[in-house]
Amino acid sequence: MAFTPGVSPLPRPAFAARTAAGRLRSPEWLPRHLPTLDGVRGVAIVLVMLDHNAPQLAALGLGAAASWGWCGVDLFFVLSGFLITGIILDGREEPRFFRNFYARRGLRIWPLYALVVVVNVAVCGMANTWAGPAPFWLFFALFIQNLTPGLTGTLYPAWSLAIEEQFYLVWAPVARYLPVAGLGAGLGLVLALGPWARAHLTLTPVNTLFHLDGLAVGSLLALGLRTRAWRPASWTRLAVCAAGAGLAGLLWAAHGHGAWIDSFLALGFGGMVLGAICAESGRGIYARLLRWRGLRFLGRISYGLYLTHVIVLALLGGVDVALDRMLPGGGADAAIVLMRFAAAVAVAAALWYGFERPILGLKRYFPQRERADRREPARVSATG
Repeated sequence: MAFTPGVSPLPRPAFAARTAAGRLRSPEWLPRHLPTLDGVRGVAIVLVMLDHNAPQLAALGLGAAASWGWCGVDLFFVLSGFLITGIILDGREEPRFFRNFYARRGLRIWPLYALVVVVNVAVCGMANTWAGPAPFWLFFALFIQNLTPGLTGTLYPAWSLAIEEQFYLVWAPVARYLPVAGLGAGLGLVLALGPWARAHLTLTPVNTLFHLDGLAVGSLLALGLRTRAWRPASWTRLAVCAAGAGLAGLLWAAHGHGAWIDSFLALGFGGMVLGAICAESGRGIYARLLRWRGLRFLGRISYGLYLTHVIVLALLGGVDVALDRMLPGGGADAAIVLMRFAAAVAVAAALWYGFERPILGLKRYFPQRERADRREPARVSATG
């Protein structure tokens, strides 16, 4: 997200100040749609899928690295915090804000979510999807399935969707009405309390209180970009420092300080996302990687891929066995991983083109007008 072609790379002096109407504004060099963030989203979903293929990758000497792929969910949280908070801050003064905001979020999340839940229960049965208290449908309808033990099997990835929905519900009114100073202080408090909560509270591992770090870091990025009149080079330096500090802290936390792991992952991924923002029009290796068409495509279909890849892997169990018998040694494991990736991507792509994208077209009835005066023309985005 650095410079838009044809637009001066130097921000106007008051780009991060409030307008005369009292509205926070994002910097002039920050375009509406950021292809590099599609690439970051692609990285996140690849990490998650590597984690779910760790046993096969272990035979190829990659098991230890793949087993850390679960942290891709933390990267998704940082992205969500940044994008959603940016939408809220840019639209604080807009009429019908809540109607448009929640309608757009609903169109993005609910249709595919409902379809996946129904298909999982129909194909895999209740015992493989939910072992919690009744009624099953109420927990999933209210997006609170992560707050009680019971989520299992092919629907287990839905725990992060519950956190996202809870975040939308609570954070939108808070971020719209709370003064800017209060927002920063509140997000700082969330980050400070995260390690304490994980160390002292006895809750389900996927409880919301244990996974707010990434959302808070992403929200701080969105707030900072609208309240600090820094040049892109300064933000780039901050991104490098955050990524380095996150990595160093993660190495420390991984050796006996587990309550801090999510905190340093959020910090490091915050640096990664901020670096992607600043590299939007750059030509470095990082920018080229994130703009690679294949990675951006995975980012575009990542929501469907995230929700469906586990059931795809489960249904391919018989093929796994056949390949294991046909191919010797590590060849079978490599073939299984490639086959799983190809099948999961094919299913997600079909859902994107045949189900998700047509539904997302309905967002035009709930417009976001907060950037109508920006030079960058509006574009269709999977996250907008």
